[in-house]
Amino acid sequence: MSWRLGHARCRGTAALSLAALFCCCLILPPRAGAEPPGAEESLELLGSEASAPIQELLRWLIAGGSSWRPGLRIRMITPTERGLVTLQDRDAHRHGLLSVTLNRTLSAPDCVRNASSLVNQLPKRTREAYARSHALLHICFIEHYLVLREASAWWPFLQTLPASLSHLPLLTKLNVSELLEGSPLLGDILKHQRDLEEQYSEIVWEVPAFAQIATLAQFMFTYCVVESHSHARHHADETTPLLVPLIDLINHRSVGENLRLGYGTGDDPDLVIHIGAHKVGAGEQLFFKYSDDGEASSKFFKQFGFVDPELPVAGKIMFPLTPTHPYYYAKRTMFDQGILHTKKMLESMYGKDKEYKLTHPKAFDFPKFLMYLCKPESGGFRPFRENVARDDLIPYGRFVLFEAEPPLDTIEELHNVCDLQVKPPKCHEALSAKKEVEVERYLTGVVTEQLSRYPTSASADEERLATMQMRDAEYPYIRMRRDEKRCLGTLLGEIREAFLHPSNRTRSAGEKRSSGHEAASEAVDEVSPPNGKQELDEGKSSRRGAGTSADKFLPASDHERKMEDDEDGSDSSPVLTVFGGCLMAAFFVLALALRRWKSTRHTE
Repeated sequence: MSWRLGHARCRGTAALSLAALFCCCLILPPRAGAEPPGAEESLELLGSEASAPIQELLRWLIAGGSSWRPGLRIRMITPTERGLVTLQDRDAHRHGLLSVTLNRTLSAPDCVRNASSLVNQLPKRTREAYARSHALLHICFIEHYLVLREASAWWPFLQTLPASLSHLPLLTKLNVSELLEGSPLLGDILKHQRDLEEQYSEIVWEVPAFAQIATLAQFMFTYCVVESHSHARHHADETTPLLVPLIDLINHRSVGENLRLGYGTGDDPDLVIHIGAHKVGAGEQLFFKYSDDGEASSKFFKQFGFVDPELPVAGKIMFPLTPTHPYYYAKRTMFDQGILHTKKMLESMYGKDKEYKLTHPKAFDFPKFLMYLCKPESGGFRPFRENVARDDLIPYGRFVLFEAEPPLDTIEELHNVCDLQVKPPKCHEALSAKKEVEVERYLTGVVTEQLSRYPTSASADEERLATMQMRDAEYPYIRMRRDEKRCLGTLLGEIREAFLHPSNRTRSAGEKRSSGHEAASEAVDEVSPPNGKQELDEGKSSRRGAGTSADKFLPASDHERKMEDDEDGSDSSPVLTVFGGCLMAAFFVLALALRRWKSTRHTE
């Protein structure tokens, strides 16, 4: 009898413990960020400060099944810039801030499915080639934006897109050739323009009626709209560029972004916005990061038209193997075979043409291209990566100038002392003292020659920038060329430092950067321009990038799983901490009851 009583007492205690645990969980505060999905009534809050076209866009999105959490608002950040603001605190790693259904996005397949569409008038080979980029989406966009207009199912979205993008380098009326004289960025912009002109001519050749649909100017403008607003959705083994409404209103920040872009599950998953790794306070603007990690500011500027002061600066430069270098004909075979084949074809056509050689002095040079990255101005233009000169440039320079002392055979010695597996090869062992001096002279001469192509010095550019406003149209161009010069100066200083301390392999990174920076400021300003010539607003643009990994929709990856783990983990929620405490208390009570029951039974 007493055993049964003890057992009943134990069961009663356990029941009380579970009841206490249940009550404890009932009185817990509601989970932060667990608001119900956005509904019709949230339209007024989200779009209360927005224009009529934006409000129409929001109604269209809701009708298509898109949703968002309460407490968001589209707000004019500046007189010309919109942004998305949260009116309440948002915890880190919260899922589902807003979602856009796939049926409200515009992609090339939407046009391909229409047999009479402009896209399907292109030959199959052209469609397949264009599908590898966002060129096919561009043509699809032209049909909806210029031809169908109000008849397009996507018109509520299309009418909210900007009417002008004159701040972009591809579309500006400024004299870019003068503003970026000497800069490799100028060559990139002009080449991009030529490529688009050739693509336009190709489409008109294939579909003559296209010339009546879009002029070259309209073709260029619509291309820039797509390039600066589209995202890339990666699903299975396919990548599909998309134009995405609403998400398109979120601005960029490369440091301190607070949003992540992902998508749901199923065959046609929604596009979902999540809070990133940091909590967002009420009243703060929400940001994406458009740029890739380590992306150069020049590439970003060419696509979006403004300078991001937090992105690394690129100094693009080519170190050539020229016909005047020792054993040129043998060494050129050690470059990439594609380059070798092209140069040999050029040589067969113009190798004996003296006039061609005079007008194209670098035609037969074999190039080693270097994208040298520096930290931004806030980082003193110091090297973005350590020891590029020591580990990459100097070994290459030794290869270019390598020449064995008689009676040794140069080519045989190249195989003995250089790494010929890489193309072009690298010689990591130091050469004779005389040759090392020649290598330094060669490398610094190439950088100095590159700097001399700019019509002004870095100091002159800085003086001009000091008299300008960041909103001035010319400001970002002068800023870009100034940054490039400072970065090249850093490279020049790093090369000199590597030769100044050839045996120093244990200096700290901080010491290395410091002395390299000191050399940089002197090196840039000592270069005299030839002939004695002496960030569009760094606030953010609400424009989106195309085809960059920062703009793609992340699949259910390790990052997504980490977000889910953090959402359910004790570190990310005080509620779960309390829940864990209650559970531990319950186990303690159960253990105590079991111990008393065993004690009672032992006594019996």
